[in-house]
Amino acid sequence: MVVKGQFSTGDHAVYIPEQAIVPDPLIEELGLTGKLAGRQRNRVKAVRLRGEVSQGIVCRPRQLHGADLTQAAAAGTDFAELLGITKWVPPVPAIIGVVPDRLSTVRDMEAAVLVIDGVADFGFAAVLETFNMANALLPELESPPAPWRVRTASLGTSVRSAHGHLVPTTPLDDLSGAIDVMIIPAIGIPDAEGLVDLISAPANLPLLERISEAQQHGTHLAAACTGTFFLAEAGVLDGLAATTSWWLGPSFRRRYPRVDVHESRTLCHAKGVTTAGASLSHLDLALSLVSSVSPALAEIVARYLAIADRGPQIEYSIPEVVARGDSLVASFERWVRERVADQFAIRDAAKALGITTRSLQRATQAELGMSPRDFVDEIRLERATRLLRTTNLSVDAIAAKVGYLNAGTLRALFRRRRGRTIAEVRGSNAAWGPASRRS
Repeated sequence: MVVKGQFSTGDHAVYIPEQAIVPDPLIEELGLTGKLAGRQRNRVKAVRLRGEVSQGIVCRPRQLHGADLTQAAAAGTDFAELLGITKWVPPVPAIIGVVPDRLSTVRDMEAAVLVIDGVADFGFAAVLETFNMANALLPELESPPAPWRVRTASLGTSVRSAHGHLVPTTPLDDLSGAIDVMIIPAIGIPDAEGLVDLISAPANLPLLERISEAQQHGTHLAAACTGTFFLAEAGVLDGLAATTSWWLGPSFRRRYPRVDVHESRTLCHAKGVTTAGASLSHLDLALSLVSSVSPALAEIVARYLAIADRGPQIEYSIPEVVARGDSLVASFERWVRERVADQFAIRDAAKALGITTRSLQRATQAELGMSPRDFVDEIRLERATRLLRTTNLSVDAIAAKVGYLNAGTLRALFRRRRGRTIAEVRGSNAAWGPASRRS
């Protein structure tokens, strides 16, 4: 972190690294009052500024006025003691396990649901209801796990939901004891641009810092839908696999290139982090957290809530919507959709768009995380799924309508890319759909 234009190439300065505790006078001198991490706002923390990660402070403290920094750099001089800078040591969280008493009581599982103004009502309620149901069904098991203690937390004492409901919260600073899992539900902003403006606002920097601190303390982090952007903005998903809402995948991939994005998945598990897709995936997320403690409890909760296996999130994606963020990919999607029943090569599409095949491959890989051929298959599978669920056409007829020479190719593609058979896809028509398919 450095003020723009303050230094030139070759200048020598003092570097204060991440996780350093800076004394108040120096914080005031550098103009960083209230801008650092920790409860006392005195700890240097990695932050994302305009998409780039800053991992320290570069400065020339007045206390070192007259010091030869060039010579100090050559000698490897450490000015930490002189400046009163110390290293932050995180507190050791309480041990999860058995209390050493006669009954061998296990402590409650502690969960914090982290919310801000505009939290999406459905996702937030889905998480709470899943844990409430899990606690209510504990007596159904012979050997039940510890109950969940779920607290809704924010930077203050309350927030307003996306629909204007007042949600009382526990201030983050008032949470005591170890937190086993921190969950960030969705925010009621469906477009990527508005979402990024919100999470990168200075007012939400303390929230991102708390997310990062939680990871350092060993807290398992979880988020669904638009909530996944908070984890990525805090930097805790760097180098990890993650998913997000299917229509936000391209924007997520562009802003967070260090994250291995798999928006086709409903759930994605990585070390210390679980992410989930679009709105209904809050249920999958909460159930996966319950299952991590007791698979048997998660199974019975899913039955009571009538939650079935909904398959991968990609089944619900709409290629036309996914392609909107990039003009070239959107043009490619339209070109394919208009010829979905035809046989064509990728080079034909590239030629029609006035680009090389290689340029088209780079564009779809960067925007969608898949090759042009895979995207064509997704467009055809989406059309085939709709026909299977809304018509009585034969599989051969549907295969022809989506550009495949025979039903065998379509069957194999469904098994490979959806993990389902044609019969399973056709038989999974929604309960709220028409009683009979139109011919």
